[in-house]
Amino acid sequence: MNPPTTVSPPHSAQPVLDTRDAVRQLCEQFRDTRHDLNNVFSVLLGLAELGTRNPANLERLGEAVLERCPKVLEDLQRFQEALFGLKDRLNTTHDSHKS
Repeated sequence: MNPPTTVSPPHSAQPVLDTRDAVRQLCEQFRDTRHDLNNVFSVLLGLAELGTRNPANLERLGEAVLERCPKVLEDLQRFQEALFGLKDRLNTTHDSHKS
């Protein structure tokens, strides 16, 4: 019995697979970033609500804002870089197929 033969995909199939993986990773990163943002904003809104009932909690709110907001900005910037990097990559791939 002969071993199964493997047909290699055309040369242009590799960028398509890489692009699919990149889009899949970007979607996962978006999901994680969205989850983290929702978590941070829920905590901040909860502390703000507690602060209206007991002003002593406003100090905890201030600490939470100072602690968590830089991470929110970092997450958003990282996602923006990944998104624009993928956009540039797709444009480059698209432009190379036009020529």
